Amino acid sequence: MLGLFIFISTKHVSYLVSLVVFLTLFILKEIISIARTQQGYVCHIGIVITFSLVIYNYYLFDALTLIYPSMYNIFLAFKKVYFYIYLICLIFFVCSFKPGKLKKQFSLFSLIHLASYLVGNCCRSAIKNVGVGKFWLFFPSTLVICNDIFAYIVGKLIGHTPLFRLSPKKTVEGYIGGFIFTLIYGYIFIYLQLKYTPFNDLYNEEIRRVLTFIFFNYKWHIPYIYLHGLSFILMASFVAPFSGFFASAFKRTYGKKDFGNSIPGHGGLTDRFDCQCIMIFFTQVYLKSILRTNEQALESYFHHITNSFDNNDILRLINMLNNHIN
Repeated sequence: MLGLFIFISTKHVSYLVSLVVFLTLFILKEIISIARTQQGYVCHIGIVITFSLVIYNYYLFDALTLIYPSMYNIFLAFKKVYFYIYLICLIFFVCSFKPGKLKKQFSLFSLIHLASYLVGNCCRSAIKNVGVGKFWLFFPSTLVICNDIFAYIVGKLIGHTPLFRLSPKKTVEGYIGGFIFTLIYGYIFIYLQLKYTPFNDLYNEEIRRVLTFIFFNYKWHIPYIYLHGLSFILMASFVAPFSGFFASAFKRTYGKKDFGNSIPGHGGLTDRFDCQCIMIFFTQVYLKSILRTNEQALESYFHHITNSFDNNDILRLINMLNNHIN
């Protein structure tokens, strides 16, 4: 699976977007399926599927406009249609209420909305990160993968102290060991990115800027990417695992060991990607709040204006800006 991810990362950005959509759709299906009993769902399966896809696609299309700006009007039309489909679906759901099952039905309703909202936003953030550059999906994702692998290996070899009561196999030793190996991998990858630039993106100039300072009477020169990279390494090592702990508690709420069996011996896709979601959100916020420059912000506004307004509206906006300046 890791090899496939690396291969797709070398291809056009559309392949990565397709991978993100496929994985998040499958994860959404697994999360909602956890509420399914032997008798099925407490309402019609069609309502469950429609609710999920409508909410998910609403956020998906919001992100796709950044990757495919020429299709902005089409995606905007779909978002409007999906809203009315949601209203119709809501009516059918209310009509399906049954005495004695209301608690379970509202529990399912809440699960559908929470899962669709979180997974849809995760998909949107991942696509936006890819839109900035493939590095910002590949680097954070592989940090989490590295931490997950080595936390397991170190915990298996020398782990004795339980870290989380609902995940007895997670140990403090594995937690620390995962960080050490993730730190090593992260800085090796950053070095290779600076030297060979396998991924080009909007922030290449920003991350190549050099911080110069004097320490112990010696002049140090450190590219900013090493400082930014440390933030991602710490996030992947110490915070992202708690997303996995949250998922473990969620599964036990429904009396399930795994989210599915799509990966033999490892459970479902959600069991493998539960830590990735919080990392994707962190990357999106970090890019917007820390790395974003005025030039990139202006470029984003430019694309929004040219895709959202006709020529007459753009001329009116230009006149308004001229009046503001004068």
